[in-house]
Amino acid sequence: MPILGIIASAISGNLSLSVDVLAIAGGGGGGGIRGGGGGAGGVAYNADQAFASATTYTVVVGAGGAGAVGGTPSGLAVQGGNTSVTGGTLSLTAANGGGYGGTIRINNGSNVGAIGGNGGSGGGGALGLQSGVYSGPGGSATPSGQGNAGGSIFSSAEPYAAGGGGGAGAAGSNGTSTSGGNGGAGTSAYSTWGVATSTGQDISGTRWYAGGGGGSTYNNTNTAVGGNGGGGRGGQGGFQVSRSGMDGLVNTGGGGGGAYNDDSGELYFGGTGGSGVCILRYLGSQKATGGGPVIASGGYTYHTYLTSGTFNTQVQVTTKATGGSIFYDSTYLYHVFNASGTFAPTQSLTADILVVAGGGGGGSSYYGPTGGGGGAGGMVEYTGQSLTVQNYSCTIGAGGTYAKTMATSSTQGVNSTFQGLTAATGGGRAGEANLGAFGDGTGGNGGSGGGAGANGSNGASKPGGSPTSGQGNAGGTAFGSGSGAGGGGKGAVGQVATNNPNANGGNGGIGATSSISGGAITGAGHLSGGNYYFAGGGGGGQSGSGTPGVGGLGGGGTGGNKAVDGLANTGGGGGGGSNLANFNGANGGSGIIIVRYLR
Repeated sequence: MPILGIIASAISGNLSLSVDVLAIAGGGGGGGIRGGGGGAGGVAYNADQAFASATTYTVVVGAGGAGAVGGTPSGLAVQGGNTSVTGGTLSLTAANGGGYGGTIRINNGSNVGAIGGNGGSGGGGALGLQSGVYSGPGGSATPSGQGNAGGSIFSSAEPYAAGGGGGAGAAGSNGTSTSGGNGGAGTSAYSTWGVATSTGQDISGTRWYAGGGGGSTYNNTNTAVGGNGGGGRGGQGGFQVSRSGMDGLVNTGGGGGGAYNDDSGELYFGGTGGSGVCILRYLGSQKATGGGPVIASGGYTYHTYLTSGTFNTQVQVTTKATGGSIFYDSTYLYHVFNASGTFAPTQSLTADILVVAGGGGGGSSYYGPTGGGGGAGGMVEYTGQSLTVQNYSCTIGAGGTYAKTMATSSTQGVNSTFQGLTAATGGGRAGEANLGAFGDGTGGNGGSGGGAGANGSNGASKPGGSPTSGQGNAGGTAFGSGSGAGGGGKGAVGQVATNNPNANGGNGGIGATSSISGGAITGAGHLSGGNYYFAGGGGGGQSGSGTPGVGGLGGGGTGGNKAVDGLANTGGGGGGGSNLANFNGANGGSGIIIVRYLR
């Protein structure tokens, strides 16, 4: 059974390690007008690399490339970011970001941009016209060995079906007479790594990485699927609600799906590529720091990087407990729980404990009034806690979900608990009315209250949710035909909405910092201006031509046409959807527990 954190009570010395490195780059974004699927991020594996002792190595995890904005022929999707490990005398080839999906080019005198972008795997091609010749080839896989080429468009006549993005295991399919090209399959060659670290796309117990995004389909209901390994599906021309390409799965390097748009100002989006991941492993027990969580499995120790960080082969520290991901500075040891686990002191100690619950889900709009922002998860600090030699359960609350149909509502975030202490309460769900199909726009109660949604009741106001005493603040109030209010945050109430058909969404309440988190060492929280925040409220959706409400510092998601999830492990509330047409809210961010004690 995997063990989290440092598994020996005392580890010291400068260590030289033979390390296997698996680097997967960010997937490419999907094209925006009858767009091709984004190519998967490159996969680079380097075995038995000599990491020098007492050396800090920099691990960069590539972001997924942004999808093209629909209705903007001059705009292009973006290649995924590279994933790399550098430092000392180490010389490794970076995993190359996935190529972007092509976007239609028939009025520009050039097919540049219609051709799928080159990358770790190539992006799928879209329709282009140059010198009277129609074409749309897929992008190439560069450098060789990291992936495969993207697929091409079907033909120069309807259905103009775009090519799928290439995957690590197979090329993207060409468009056909009935559908865009499917994304190329990723690779399951590193499934044992994925099982050990809980990364990759889990398909019937096998873990896949780096699948290509599906190409868009013109004017029918067929769907091009993304490749195994996190590739996003392509948009459909026949169903308005499915025209945007789906995002690639985070931390798989999957390519984003291509969007279907006429080039007439429609606003459907190419899917964003999935971010990459970097995993370092070596034989035996833990001999380095960095990454999180650090997991022992099958005789190896795995350091998993879902975001950029450092890997340090110098470890000189004596711990007093096990559990979580362990960090230290000159004064304290910090045990960070991003997922549920057990804190187990090996001697009696006095600890400070930060507990943050999951944030509330943002309100959706199904051809109806605007959704509010989700409330932040409750945030509680406990100081001077006397702990003995026993196991203490740490339960991390998940973020609440947005409403996925007109017959449901967004949900409250889940409580986080450290055994023996009062729980931090999950963030309140956002308000939403959906033309009376569900609810009346009132925000839900929680750690911080959810922001109210516009309720479609001729200007009648609806309140935001109430907070749990000492854990957060109330959500903002909203009205009949205006914008959605902001969700409450630990540091401030959510902003009140405006009763105007073209109003800005209410901003989420700001979160708060905590000295217990050791943010500069642990990297926990939402970094802004050198400070690390938790429990920010979600921003409300805008009405009409207004602008979305901004999420509060502390991981609150921004509202709008493409509402943003609350940041994982901050307890941030999810953003609320706008009232333009079928715009979902977003999920709340999961919670976190951090335990610190003197070295």
